[in-house]
Amino acid sequence: MSKVQPRSGGGGGGGGEGGGSAEISHTLAPSIGHELGVAFGFIALMLICMAIYSFAWQIGNKRSEKREMERIERLRIRGLLRGEGARDR
Repeated sequence: MSKVQPRSGGGGGGGGEGGGSAEISHTLAPSIGHELGVAFGFIALMLICMAIYSFAWQIGNKRSEKREMERIERLRIRGLLRGEGARDR
């Protein structure tokens, strides 16, 4: 524990009282290894989440493309769509 001397000019309750020293507790900062571990852990978690999201996005796109092709085929069967171009009238 370290001893803290009262400040001059008051404010803090140690100005005119006897003794004037108060004990404070000091919390040490975590080590740099811990800080780097947290930072790189977060980056790794972010990359894993991005990869999972990317795979989910690709699966969703494939399903959407399959539904779109089925919709186009149904339109061709009904005679509402004739060719590959946008407008073949």
